[in-house]
Amino acid sequence: MGDGAVGGTNYPGPVIYRKLAVVLGLVLIFGLIGSLSGPGWSPQPMTEVVVPETADVAIGSDAVTDPVGTYETAQETIEVELDGATVLATITYPVDAPDGRPGMLFLHGAGTATNLNFADQAEALASAGVYAMVPEKRMDTYTTTDRDYVQMARDYLVSWRILTEWPGVDPTAVGLYGESEGAWIAPVAAAQEPDVAFVVFVSAPVVPPREQFAFAADSYLRSVGVPPALLRAIPRGLGANMPGGGFEYADFDASPYQQQMEQPVLLMYGTGDSSMPTVQGPLQLIDDIAETGNTQYTLRYFEGANHGIRIDDALAPGFNDALARWTLGLPDTATAEPRIAGAQPVQRFRAAPVSHPRWYADGDMLVWSIVGAFALLLIGPVAWVGSRLVRRPSRRLPPPLARYSAATALAATAVLVVFAAYIVQVANLALNYRTDDLAVQGGWVLLQAVGIFAVAVGVRSVAAGINARRTLGADVSGAVGRITWWGVHLGATVVLLIAAYWGVFPSVL
Repeated sequence: MGDGAVGGTNYPGPVIYRKLAVVLGLVLIFGLIGSLSGPGWSPQPMTEVVVPETADVAIGSDAVTDPVGTYETAQETIEVELDGATVLATITYPVDAPDGRPGMLFLHGAGTATNLNFADQAEALASAGVYAMVPEKRMDTYTTTDRDYVQMARDYLVSWRILTEWPGVDPTAVGLYGESEGAWIAPVAAAQEPDVAFVVFVSAPVVPPREQFAFAADSYLRSVGVPPALLRAIPRGLGANMPGGGFEYADFDASPYQQQMEQPVLLMYGTGDSSMPTVQGPLQLIDDIAETGNTQYTLRYFEGANHGIRIDDALAPGFNDALARWTLGLPDTATAEPRIAGAQPVQRFRAAPVSHPRWYADGDMLVWSIVGAFALLLIGPVAWVGSRLVRRPSRRLPPPLARYSAATALAATAVLVVFAAYIVQVANLALNYRTDDLAVQGGWVLLQAVGIFAVAVGVRSVAAGINARRTLGADVSGAVGRITWWGVHLGATVVLLIAAYWGVFPSVL
């Protein structure tokens, strides 16, 4: 008489209910494991505010400066010899301008690298009488996993010194323009070389890279409306050490260098830039330079501009004019009113240090856990193929158990495949500033359904195995069959634990 037989009649109800209870219990356990395995994610609200004095981004003071468009411009490209490398640099300069003009050296962000970048800014500056130099980013020492901002500052200073000696340039009036990642390098260069005349920070993170990455990920994910459970993937991914090492620069702190700066600074942000702490960053930088008694700061916000201070691919209105006038008007413009102007910035949460995952989900364990899980899933089939190569095939699992085992392996694998596809879709939406509730919310429901289905398939497979041992005896199959069965089910369990860690199962806490 099978399970659930009553009076000789098969009555599967109790069996089904028991299996449903087991599935529900396991789903709740996986959800609890995901909630407790940490770290969690609960960014604090940004309580400080910046209130612009006026919406007009123009730079004040009584200084008389040449406006953008005053001079014809020309360019010259040169080679800059660094220690172990040669890079090209393009100097854009005003034609027939009086000698003794300011100079500005551009420091690349992560998204730019050539001497042809910053062409719009360089052209505008030169037409107002500023010599603009854009060197190539040195790429032989710059990789995704390895970046030395201190050494990059030394390399940029080679170009800075060339610009100070360029004909027509006032050597005491050459400063730096650091955009995005370049804003971590600029304060290092300014601290290393006190003769740097000024520093322009454009879309400056100010906080360490890991904090900025997490802040940006949080902003992007919230903007597309992801479920709260997915947000906990931020510290679990970005807080982890890189498998195989690298990414040490993620914890680089520019504050010690900023606290040595005595140069006037101009900070410029777009209010449409959700990747930067546009309130916290400038407030921290202003506090840092105050450590040396430096109060020479000017802060501008450009309405609706993105990370590159652009609107519809064009630099925001007033950006080049403000940049040129502030540079040409120094030292008068260094403390000219209004100090803070432009559109009202909004920052909902603080960028803060990111917690590291526990040992079982950090660094190399991120990779080995997945590799180990799939190795377990494959160990049985590999063992069976090996048995065919050395002798007659070993006894395999009976067909029903083989089918259930295969279904368990495929269902567990499907969870990670669907999860990866979901993350790619969400990332695509976030990076393109788009929303799609069906893809985000519907995709999340689908992902959790696949996870629950995988648990149900696994429960059914285990139940079939137990029932087979009861009805057919302990020796259901040979050694290869036992290895296959245990490998599949242990591997599937590890896969589901990994999925639970990344929030696939409903959160219990």
